[in-house]
Amino acid sequence: MASFDKWVSDASPDMVVGNVARRALKLRLGNVIHFLPLAAHLADESIEYVHAARVGTRRAHTGLRLFADFVPDKHRKTMSAALRSIRRSMGNARDLDVYIKRFGQASSDAESFLKRLKRKRRRAQMPIIECATPLLSGQRLRQQTAKLLKQVRSHAKKSLREQAFGQWASGKLREEWHSFLEEVPDSNPSAGELHQFRIASKRFRYAIELLSSGLPAPFQEVVYPQAKQLQGQLGEIQDHAVAAEKLNACKKQADGRSERAMLAQFEQDERDQYHGKSEAFAHWWRRDRLNDLRTVVEGSWTTRS
Repeated sequence: MASFDKWVSDASPDMVVGNVARRALKLRLGNVIHFLPLAAHLADESIEYVHAARVGTRRAHTGLRLFADFVPDKHRKTMSAALRSIRRSMGNARDLDVYIKRFGQASSDAESFLKRLKRKRRRAQMPIIECATPLLSGQRLRQQTAKLLKQVRSHAKKSLREQAFGQWASGKLREEWHSFLEEVPDSNPSAGELHQFRIASKRFRYAIELLSSGLPAPFQEVVYPQAKQLQGQLGEIQDHAVAAEKLNACKKQADGRSERAMLAQFEQDERDQYHGKSEAFAHWWRRDRLNDLRTVVEGSWTTRS
């Protein structure tokens, strides 16, 4: 499977922002253009195609959000709507891919349950195809991307688009950091608070990927690994919470008492995993860890001042 550079590696702090904006958006939207037909028509070859396409839409949306001043509202809103539609069309399919993989090694009692999941997964492919078809027909998505990119360097005011990327990235970092801090939960957070913190950590991580070429080295070396680990742990916790709720609903469709008991055990296992990993996260995400992160992040723009 093709891989794409998550960093804008050909950018530098002294490059003008307008040029970086175009390169970043071309990189992010190109990722979606590449994986969308694979997710729509070759998903049975690899479950990673749907996953890569979904993640690609999130990263592309972050690019549109960060570089919003460089894109006309009309083009930005059209592309944002397309990315949102793609992501939503794939949500159910991705969940089912994860569940089939997770429960595929279960006992023979799970055979009937797995068959139902696989039938649901086949049906879940249709919304992806229906969403992708008009975007791929006549290369519509590619053409929309070309029109958007053509406007990037000329849309923003000259004083903005010719600003040094390092200076601009530092200002954007402040905004992203403060948004992240607003979602940091207190001790003993609820499932909802952890979910919101996960979203915030994901947004912060994807923003660093686009801004890092204009930021000091510690962002790739220290801050980014922390953000990635944070998102990973919160993602696992959320996955267990969602799986438990899904399994609880599946019990109503169980094929007999034996399968119902098996699903109840699966559900309990997921809830146990959720509570165990939530406690482990609370221990790992200590207040001094946040303070260490704050020192690096806020120290970067203090040094530039």
